[in-house]
Amino acid sequence: MTKEARVKSLILEVEAQNGETTVVVRDPMSPGAKYYALGSVPNSEIVEVLQRFGIHGRAASVPPPMGLGYGSSRQSWAPLAPRDHDDVVDSAPTPTQAQILSEALHRLSSSVLRTGRSALSTSVDDALAALRELARQSTSPALARALARIEHGLGPHGNLDASVLALAGLGRIAEVVSHEEKLDIECELLGENTEGELVEARELLELGRVRERGIINWETRLLLDLGTGDLYRETGPLMGNGLSHGAAGRRVNAILAGLLCGGWPARLRIYQYEYQPAATAHDLHRAVGLAQQALALPPQVLQDPLLLLAVPRAVFVAPKTVTLEHGHAQLLDATGAGIPLIDDTSSGACDSLIDQIEMGYSVVALAGALVLQVAGICLTPWSALVRKQEEIRLIPLAL
Repeated sequence: MTKEARVKSLILEVEAQNGETTVVVRDPMSPGAKYYALGSVPNSEIVEVLQRFGIHGRAASVPPPMGLGYGSSRQSWAPLAPRDHDDVVDSAPTPTQAQILSEALHRLSSSVLRTGRSALSTSVDDALAALRELARQSTSPALARALARIEHGLGPHGNLDASVLALAGLGRIAEVVSHEEKLDIECELLGENTEGELVEARELLELGRVRERGIINWETRLLLDLGTGDLYRETGPLMGNGLSHGAAGRRVNAILAGLLCGGWPARLRIYQYEYQPAATAHDLHRAVGLAQQALALPPQVLQDPLLLLAVPRAVFVAPKTVTLEHGHAQLLDATGAGIPLIDDTSSGACDSLIDQIEMGYSVVALAGALVLQVAGICLTPWSALVRKQEEIRLIPLAL
């Protein structure tokens, strides 16, 4: 039987008084059609345009519902050439790193939208190459992460929803780094490591770590202050000299450390310390008592989920239960609120966790990061605290 042809997606270019927006409608002929928007046209006007075509769709969103479009303005930072020897024009000011990055991001977005995400054109290749070079020069993996997502979605075999989501994320990054009002996370997007307050005498337990290999190779460790319950991130180039010694699961007595600018949890650079190769069972029980029990998403994540594409939110949670269905795991808290697990690092972390459960261990706490996927916000695990009878263990998952 010949399969009936159908429209899988529809791309519209909408122009209004406040700018332009590219709208991608998935399954436009179905009652449950969803659309993604990238641009500055208000959602109400997009809905009105779609209704003219008989499309009654709703914005594809991540919890809570919000559109993926963010307004942006493209600026050119090329200096003006003098007209002649007698009429010299003052050279333009040297562009800042934020301006260079913002311009490069806008160039990639406009190239992809102009040629289509399935066409790998010269302009798209050039824009990607420029951003890869900026990512290599950076001392942060934020840009490299966002680039990996957009490259995964491009090309004839790419995922349309993933590419639109990644483009929206790039637009949001460009907006943050070019906005006059500075956000804490901006210095991570730009690869800055400005040091702030010095801290002393911190009793830390490393809950887990993740290694990323791509344009740059990076390691992120999640540390718990056993005295206060505060979380910290220790970050740096993989196998670099800036990271403290020891394996995941160690206990670190930080004699002197410095807080770095950035998002949450705060980044920490440890200068003087002593460490024990492995935490005691008593330390692990203390850690479980300090883990976050409610699985409600943090307000900062709900307000700006697109930034998770560049800087995943490290968390330490103690779920009430872990459910398994068709090979997929989900965390649930006491109220029934849940969050799905996903292996965002291709390290087999979720499979390793499922193996522990099938061996009879109960999961009492998880360290990992909140990441943004097309389906919504998920948690990718780095390590798990598991218990069987009186035994409690910390199991690395993401290495």
